[in-house]
Amino acid sequence: MSTNDLNNELPHSPAAERNKAAILEKLKTILKGNERVFEIGSGTGQHAIHFAKAFPELSWQTSEVPSRVSVTSAVLSTVHLNNIQKPYALDVCDEIWPEINADVVYSSNTTHIMPWDAAKKMVIGVAKILKPNGLFILYGPFKYAGAFTSESNKLFDMSLKSTEPHQGIRDFEAIQKLASEHELYLQSDFSMPANNQLVIFKKQ
Repeated sequence: MSTNDLNNELPHSPAAERNKAAILEKLKTILKGNERVFEIGSGTGQHAIHFAKAFPELSWQTSEVPSRVSVTSAVLSTVHLNNIQKPYALDVCDEIWPEINADVVYSSNTTHIMPWDAAKKMVIGVAKILKPNGLFILYGPFKYAGAFTSESNKLFDMSLKSTEPHQGIRDFEAIQKLASEHELYLQSDFSMPANNQLVIFKKQ
């Protein structure tokens, strides 16, 4: 079997493929001067691979839920980048997270997939592992003042909830309040293509 045949059999996220370039443009400035990124919910590894190639000076530590960590591992095994680390098996609801002192924590399209209680525990866990002045970068759709930013996001939210009732687009203010309670303060909120946001919190 050729490498191309193997790659064609691996999981692939069209959304990650579409949004990786736009996210990278923002990260080029945001990640300057940092050394270690911890990614929560690496999924198919497409973001990790794309960003690690662009930032060879960064150590990019991947992670995924235990039931899907083998998927991330399989994808990452097809590339040879010294600055991508093998994924940790991480359930954000675990009391004990891997020992890592991160400059940056990055998570894309996770808060609307996981239960709200898990999203809250993710924020709390991130606050514990971030270094002082470290950054927590969240990408995905959010509601503001209880309102969707587009009709398509409203329909997406309905689709999520019809599939899994615990899923849904989260209220930005609820995440910001929780973050600030754990010394993570809003630094930037960028509007991104396809009605998504790139939100950055900084640890005090």
